[in-house]
Amino acid sequence: MSEIQSSSDSQRDSKDPSIASIEWLTVGLLGAVWSALLLGTWIIGSREIWFALPLLAPLVTLHSSLVHEAIHGHPTRNPLVNECLLTINPGLFIPYGAFRDSHRAHHETDELTDPELDTESNFLTTAKWVSMGAICKRLRLVNATLVGRLVTGPLYTLSTFVRIEARRLIDNEGRTRLGWASHIAGCSVVVYWLAGVCGISMVSYVLLVAYPAMSLLTLRTYAEHNWAKRPSHRTAIVESSWPLSLLFLNNNLHAVHHDYPQVPWYQLPRVYRQEKSRFDDRDNFFKGYREIFRQFAFKAYAPVVHPSPDQ
Repeated sequence: MSEIQSSSDSQRDSKDPSIASIEWLTVGLLGAVWSALLLGTWIIGSREIWFALPLLAPLVTLHSSLVHEAIHGHPTRNPLVNECLLTINPGLFIPYGAFRDSHRAHHETDELTDPELDTESNFLTTAKWVSMGAICKRLRLVNATLVGRLVTGPLYTLSTFVRIEARRLIDNEGRTRLGWASHIAGCSVVVYWLAGVCGISMVSYVLLVAYPAMSLLTLRTYAEHNWAKRPSHRTAIVESSWPLSLLFLNNNLHAVHHDYPQVPWYQLPRVYRQEKSRFDDRDNFFKGYREIFRQFAFKAYAPVVHPSPDQ
């Protein structure tokens, strides 16, 4: 009965009266992130303390978590307002629109982890694996470990992303070109502030802030999904202490988010506590990221090739 109810609740749209029309906690957090980023970059640039740049990476990661919230209808019910609030991206790499389209498709599929149907699957089909060269296979095996994912994961993700987006741009798919135009305009604002006002080298910013921020995000995504016979068990729960829970806006409780995608980040722990027995009874459950690191630092969490017999 609980699973039926959760399935029903997961379909709630942004007009659900239980969801605030404006989530001021999320708005305040977004304002705090930008205030800290602007102040931090200005101090670092004016005092030329470049060694402090990596301290800004968690703020950019937190901004990426807020982008994820915006795609799911937070902090307002208006998608256009949310996009305007989050489209200027201090992480530089991924346009809001591209992530929006990919992530919505990920939530809409009934075949999570399927490399041909799930836009966020880390698996390959058998045919794809067989066709790859030896170097590419080695890189994929390295990327399957946690340390490998943290070091090379962003580079691999970006290379795949650029290839997909180039095809979408050429085909003028959906709002791809408009999304990229908005992204470039937003990046221009960031570059002007960093280089023009603060005097920060963009190379230094990319290497010491943007890339490490994306690497931090891969810590969350590393064990979010794995194949299981029961579809409801393909999404993980990672119980984590507050620093990482805040950084990821409680998306470490990823199974809760998938069952209740319209619930804002600050309510996910309450939902988890209320239905803990159901969420803990799954194949992909971890007591924290320390457990994940201990088990999979140099060992693959999942095979590179999708393990389903159908693949």
